[in-house]
Formats: sequence, structure tokens, C-alpha cells
Amino acid sequence: MKSDKSSILVEASSAEWQVRLQKKLERFDCVNRLDSKYPLDERHEGIEATSLAHCFSDIAGSIEKIYTEHIPELLREETDSQKAEEILEDVLEELRHISYHLNDPYTFKGQVSNE
Repeated sequence: MKSDKSSILVEASSAEWQVRLQKKLERFDCVNRLDSKYPLDERHEGIEATSLAHCFSDIAGSIEKIYTEHIPELLREETDSQKAEEILEDVLEELRHISYHLNDPYTFKGQVSNE
């Protein structure tokens, strides 16, 4: 059975999926050892797993929005230059959101350049 890519992104941005992923990530030493990098007042067991799951979920939501809302708007016959500029600004905002999440968990922090 062929999967619907759009539905995968919808599922990946759901709270249920995020919790499942977090619980799985909490089983990995390579994730748990990063918990100690958080400031003491924020630190708790599984904080890096939580951060990663949230990161992946929000990235999926942004990608879904770009491809199910913004790109179809650009492809509409009636979309003019002014509307296209507005849509591209919305896409840029989603890309900024993705960039933020790529630098949020310690797993990726400093690994992705914003330049």
C-alpha cells in the first residue's frame, strides 16, 4: 500500500505522534546524555528527547503548510505578483520556524548554519 505523503506530515505534527517519538528517543543514550547540557533550572530527565520530538513535529507542520497551502496558492491562476509576494513571505516565515527548530535541541545546535 502506497502511503500518502501529506497524511504522514499531518500525523507527524500531531501530539500523539510527538509523544510516541519522545518515548522512543528517551531509550537512546546518545539522546539522554545531552540532558546535562540544559541549564539546571530547565533540566529534567528526557528533556533532549522532548526537545527533539517537538522539533520534528513542528518541522513537519511547517513543511505540510508550505506544500498544502502556500504552493497551491502560488499555482492558482488568479495569483498575481502582489499575492505571490505575500505567499512567499509566509513561506519565509515557515522556513524561519524550521531554522529555529534545527537549532533548538542540543543534538543539532550549531550544526546547521543560517548563513
